[in-house]
Amino acid sequence: DPEMSRGLGDVYKRQDEFLFGGYGHSSNEELVTIKECISRQGMLIDPTYSGKAFHGMCKILSDLKQSEKTVLFWNTGGMMNLFSQKAEFRL
Repeated sequence: DPEMSRGLGDVYKRQDEFLFGGYGHSSNEELVTIKECISRQGMLIDPTYSGKAFHGMCKILSDLKQSEKTVLFWNTGGMMNLFSQKAEFRL
């Protein structure tokens, strides 16, 4: 079965362009995505981990013209990181 013989490199593509300088760093673009996610979806995501992943996913889907597809984003937390920057997000 050709499907079973595929390696991880055939299925997953590593994206590191959304790290924005790494831990503790963000971009304005990422922060706008986080604010929109909080206000439109009510989903709290932080700028340290899940915000970077969510922003990257949204950007990739938009670039691929897939933004109308149903996608599951598994948010594993990060609220403590968000609340440490609550003034910036007006929480």
